[in-house]
Amino acid sequence: MAYEIHIRRLDGERGRLPIPLEAWLAAVQAVPNVRLASGDAVAQNTATSEVIRIRDVGGNVEVIDPARQTWDRALRWSAGGYASFRAPQGFENSDHPMRIVARELAEAVGAVVVGDEGETYP
Repeated sequence: MAYEIHIRRLDGERGRLPIPLEAWLAAVQAVPNVRLASGDAVAQNTATSEVIRIRDVGGNVEVIDPARQTWDRALRWSAGGYASFRAPQGFENSDHPMRIVARELAEAVGAVVVGDEGETYP
């Protein structure tokens, strides 16, 4: 399984707190270079030609690719009140475009950017 990065609200005493969907949607509207995705995510397995569909639960996000000027589905919203994405190559650099977007979204909802192993990305 690929390494994942998450935008989560953390409570030091009780663990994780959900981000309300309404707060997430407001953050997406306020942060530049992101927008809500529409419809389900669809991909095709190149080896088997199987079409894979992941249902959109209402908070998935697309991010603009500055080099290609295209919108790419990037963050998956969970009904548990957090967003996740695969760590792209170079994400460890603080000036990586995806890291900047994740940080801005996290700040807008009072959350942090955290990896699968608990490390944070300020």
